[in-house]
Amino acid sequence: MTSEDEWYKAAYHKNDGVTGNYWDYPTGSDTPPTAEAPPGTDMLNGSANYDGGWGDIEETNVGAYTAKPSSSPYGTFDQGGNAWEWNESALNWEGYSLRGVRGGEASSNVGEGAPGISALHAMFRGLTPANEGYNDVGLRVVENPEPINPGDADRNGCVNFVDFAFLANHWGDWPQPSTQWQDGDFYDDDVVDMNDLSLLADFWLDGCTYLIIGEN
Repeated sequence: MTSEDEWYKAAYHKNDGVTGNYWDYPTGSDTPPTAEAPPGTDMLNGSANYDGGWGDIEETNVGAYTAKPSSSPYGTFDQGGNAWEWNESALNWEGYSLRGVRGGEASSNVGEGAPGISALHAMFRGLTPANEGYNDVGLRVVENPEPINPGDADRNGCVNFVDFAFLANHWGDWPQPSTQWQDGDFYDDDVVDMNDLSLLADFWLDGCTYLIIGEN
C-alpha cells in the first residue's frame, strides 16, 4: 500500500522537473474535472467518476476515461473519484485505529471538503476505520512482495530462533485483531498459539544459509 506522500505525488505532481509543481486535481488541471460517465468529454480538465456524474454511481473500469486520459505522469489511473483509496497514514483517535484515504469516490459531492472543493482536490484527506471493509474504499499496490515462508516473522528469508522469539513474546495473545505476522500470528487467526508454533516448526531453517568453518 502506498504512503500518503507516494499517493499524493502520483496523483498531483506535474513531473516536469520542479519539485513543488503540483496540480490541484488528479486529472492534470487546477480546475475540477467534469463529473460524467466514461469515456468523458472534457479535453481540458479531464473527466472523473464523482458527484453522481454517472447516473448508476458505480465504479468504472481502469482507464475508462479516454477523452483526456486519466493516467498521471507516473502511470497511475483514476486517482480522482471512482473509489476512495487507503494509504499508510495511521491515526489513533479515541481508541479507533484509522487510515488515511484520498481521491474521493463515485458519490463524492462538490463542497464535501470545503465550499467549492471536492474530495478530489489535493487539499482534501479523509480517515476511515482500518479494521472494516467498505464497498467504496480500495488501495493501490506499490510492489509485489516476494513470497515469505510461514514462520519468518522478521521477513529476512530465514526461519530461525529470531522468529521463535517473536512468537514467544506474543504467546497467548488473544483476541487481538491487530495481531500481525511480525507478532508470531503466522496462522492469521488473531491468536498466537500452537497453530503458529506448528507452522514455525514445519518451516524451521527454511531459507537459512550458514557458513560452516572447519579445520584444514
